[in-house]
Amino acid sequence: MSATRQVRTADRTGRPCPTVAVANDESRTAEGQLEGGAVPLFRRRARPGQVRRAESTDVAHLTSFARSHTGVEAFIEPPTAVSTTTVVFVANTGEWTRRRVHDARAAHELANKLGVPSYDAAVVGYPQRMRDWNARKSAGGNGSGES
Repeated sequence: MSATRQVRTADRTGRPCPTVAVANDESRTAEGQLEGGAVPLFRRRARPGQVRRAESTDVAHLTSFARSHTGVEAFIEPPTAVSTTTVVFVANTGEWTRRRVHDARAAHELANKLGVPSYDAAVVGYPQRMRDWNARKSAGGNGSGES
């Protein structure tokens, strides 16, 4: 019995690809290689994780934080490869929370609606009180870190 079988595949556009030899499951080693050390050429690669989007619970949390703390300021962070735009609300004590938002404009609009000054974190950085809060948390101070 042959260790391979002929399979006709299609590419992402749906066009047929040439017929390729594909190993039967019995001929694979535990590492997924074919007998004889060959590696399958047309193996599908794992897709990277999806970027998480803002949810209504994120906005509700930010609203609650702004109403329950004094001296809150908003620092809008640009999108990265793994997350959308985020906003960090920092209270006058240095306590802070980070949540996803739809985009920078939505973050500034939310801050304006809540009466919170907003800044672009990439331009102005983060306030010293936030770094002091983080230092107290890592030293075992009161509270539990990010809320």
